[in-house]
Amino acid sequence: MNGQPQRQDGQGTRVETVGADALRGEVARRLTHGARFAALIASKDDRDTVLAAVLAEGGSVNRVEARLPPGTTTYPALTPLVPAAFWYEREIHDLFGLRPAGHPRLDPLLLPREGQQGTRPEPGAWQSPDSLPAQEFALPPVVTGPGVFTIPHGPVRSGVMESVEYLVETPGEDIPRIQIRLYPKHRGIEKRFEGLSVEDGVLLAERVEGVASVAHALSFAHAVETLGEATVPQPAALVRVVHAECERLANHLDVALRLCDAAGLVVATARMGLHKERVMRLVGALCASRFGRCVVIPGGVTGPRCFSRQTWSPSWTGSSPRWRPTPAR
Repeated sequence: MNGQPQRQDGQGTRVETVGADALRGEVARRLTHGARFAALIASKDDRDTVLAAVLAEGGSVNRVEARLPPGTTTYPALTPLVPAAFWYEREIHDLFGLRPAGHPRLDPLLLPREGQQGTRPEPGAWQSPDSLPAQEFALPPVVTGPGVFTIPHGPVRSGVMESVEYLVETPGEDIPRIQIRLYPKHRGIEKRFEGLSVEDGVLLAERVEGVASVAHALSFAHAVETLGEATVPQPAALVRVVHAECERLANHLDVALRLCDAAGLVVATARMGLHKERVMRLVGALCASRFGRCVVIPGGVTGPRCFSRQTWSPSWTGSSPRWRPTPAR
């Protein structure tokens, strides 16, 4: 394609290598031909930094890569072309120090790096980053004009699940700008994965985010299985689906609960909480963990094919389901 060197990475993914200055143009060309932007990822490969634009096209997921030699500090930003790259490029700037030329708003996102020097985390590089002292100053307002006021939130306040700091700037109904600072949640997870065994890696993946334990474990397992060209047995794949769907249902019910609570619907809030709790208890009965942990492993699932020596079926009492074990037939 366009005379650019191509290869396959062993998992059927086509990888095309271009120069750093040509990365944006190649991504633009593919987008005009129906590809969809999925991610922009940076990693260390020996001494070079590799920028990889991940694109979904033709029923597969392919990559367009650009290798940046040591000393490279900038590359043409993708954000003006692909708005979905906005946070990716801010994260890459935080972790690697690469400046996307033409990015509309390169605020620190993950790390409190503004005005600080030293070794950055650089996932993929076998080195430890310098310590990152917290920044205690408040986010400064930017928007000015008649009637404009600011609403600061976080990083610690009641009613939110994540310790995120953000500043809303608004004259009333419209919100022309919101600033977000995420570093109170940054735990260096990408660096923590480096050097772990597969067994320890899946345990860490389950703890990236508590409400998505199964989803993250599945992502890690899929990556290991793809690299090892492993095939998951059909019964194990079905067990994975059941646990992933239970996790999805619990999270959707939690969102419905919070929406009802925000609207002051007391009965609906209690009802959504009841449904969520039943799903969580079902998951706990299936695998002894309300979060579905220690089920998904690379190559399959833990334990026998079935969930236990009993099969689970619903027993209906009036309008409310009661889940109880019944002997397998």
